[in-house]
Amino acid sequence: MPQLLRRDATDLNEVCAAIVAGYVHNYEFDPAFRYLEAWEKDFPEDPEPHIMRARIRQSWHNVREAERELRQALALRPTWRGLPQMLAQVLTEQNRMEEAAEVLSQVARQQPDDNHLQLAWADCLIRTGRIPEAKTLFERLESSEPTSVELLFGLGRIDLWEGQTERGLEIGRAHV
Repeated sequence: MPQLLRRDATDLNEVCAAIVAGYVHNYEFDPAFRYLEAWEKDFPEDPEPHIMRARIRQSWHNVREAERELRQALALRPTWRGLPQMLAQVLTEQNRMEEAAEVLSQVARQQPDDNHLQLAWADCLIRTGRIPEAKTLFERLESSEPTSVELLFGLGRIDLWEGQTERGLEIGRAHV
């Protein structure tokens, strides 16, 4: 693999990603981080080294460092699909639900057809106690994803929050 790292290679990013992934898979983090540093140095506008570092840090439960890396990646490429959700997950792990909900709300409003993103946002809204907003989102999603486990789980959580346990159980039974 290291022989594939030539300056003129058109797929240099993919080669770097494969090398780093291989080292990480084998729990060889020192060389993985060395490749990530070289990758970032050669391609300072590429968010991928930051994303890969963030994933490693998050797996180590070093969520503050993961957050820092994800924010750097977002600064480089704010439209990179999945980054806001990754940042929201890291914020959630730090029990910073309001910030996570804000991150998701910004991107969810820009991508109203991404149901997975909408469900993640609704989940954050429940966690922050913003039940009416979450309920509105879930009701809108119910027509397009009526059997989604995340949707049904969210609706059940709202029912529990509102003291409507029987209705929540009925929804669950109807879709099992």
